[in-house]
Amino acid sequence: MYDETNLKTFIYLKKSKRISIRKLEQKIKELHFDDVQDETFKEILEQIHSLCGDVYFSKNRFGAAIKQYELCLKYNSGNIHAIVGLANSFQSLGLDSLSGEKFTKSESFYVWKRTFLGNTLDNERDFVPENPDDAGNDEFQCIPKSLLFNIAILEKSKRIFEYLGRVEPSADFSESYIFIDDDLSIEQNIGDDVDNMVSKLVNNFPQLEKIKKYNKTQFKIDSKPYKINSKNISRTTTLYSCIPNETLKSKKISSLYFSYLLSGFTENSILDKIRDELKIIIKSENYYMREDFKKIIFKHWLECVGDKKSLLSMNISDETLSLKQIIDGTIATGQIIKALNQQRDRFNPETICHNITSKNIAKILTESVEDYVKLCDSNKKIKDSTNFHLDSGPGSLLEMLQDKLQQMSVAEKPHKTSKNKPKNTRKDPITYAKLYAKIKKLRTD
Repeated sequence: MYDETNLKTFIYLKKSKRISIRKLEQKIKELHFDDVQDETFKEILEQIHSLCGDVYFSKNRFGAAIKQYELCLKYNSGNIHAIVGLANSFQSLGLDSLSGEKFTKSESFYVWKRTFLGNTLDNERDFVPENPDDAGNDEFQCIPKSLLFNIAILEKSKRIFEYLGRVEPSADFSESYIFIDDDLSIEQNIGDDVDNMVSKLVNNFPQLEKIKKYNKTQFKIDSKPYKINSKNISRTTTLYSCIPNETLKSKKISSLYFSYLLSGFTENSILDKIRDELKIIIKSENYYMREDFKKIIFKHWLECVGDKKSLLSMNISDETLSLKQIIDGTIATGQIIKALNQQRDRFNPETICHNITSKNIAKILTESVEDYVKLCDSNKKIKDSTNFHLDSGPGSLLEMLQDKLQQMSVAEKPHKTSKNKPKNTRKDPITYAKLYAKIKKLRTD
């Protein structure tokens, strides 16, 4: 008989929409492993480890996610979700060879090789599955969302994205409204107030008369939340936008985006398809006279909906950001270990540590390094696949990060609190001294 504590943990993880790392680790410590011969007991533990892996992955703790997916596979070596999770986690750390092994293993389950890699593109155009999500082993099976975002390492992934862009149904997105005020006779004022932004949008889109203010930057139209913004594109051109505040979850949009990424963000025909799928309505007589507006508008849309990883990819491609901005963005989106393993230009321990100037960035970097060091210590294959100097020796990332955090902790101002009225901050504020102690411990353990 399996332990009721494990069942309660499984139900909690299954139902919880948000869970902190601290709470997750507490739940993992509560697990019981007494009766590993009981099939129901094993199945529940298998699902718990898979769910834990998903939580860690969603929080960019890829090392911890890998450990949980591997524990899941100990109970069921054929758990396809854990195999795909490992593939995604390895790819998110820049360990492409290890990720490729897992993707290859999952190919037989999804029967992609015969459908995509064995046929010509002309044959694929004529084949549209009636119900791809429910297809059996002898039919085409649609790529799951969790795999789509990292499948670019496959040799012929461009064909897969092109195919999905054709056959996937359009997502039911609310419309986005963009107005480009391109008045060459006057110079636009920077930082339009909210009332002026709303006025500009309503004057050009009468359907927005139902706008109701929700808070400082949030508005509602027919009970749906929207964000209203203005952005100066040039001295005489301002972009006004009213964009729905919704999460992007669409395989069709994802496939079009990655087709655009594989083109080096240069194919405007793909960008036009993305704009149409996202229902971005643009009003400007001069819009089609300026091809660069298309990319500017899409970047603005990504920024408004909070898709930081896609936005960073486009900015790096365009080389519009300083090295510090690129490093900050890469750390903040959990991609710094990936950048080091892939040996990207200008990404090395020295430049990364030199460009740390905020506690939040230092905290995220420390957590990413801590997560990866623990993974390498428990897995020799991963340590051997690492393409940068990680250990605690001279010139290593750990040494440079420790030295940088020590310097910043010395210059750090003490955290002040009032004796009569406690400062309204977190119970455990970030300090460079605490981050320094963490890295120092990693080097000495």
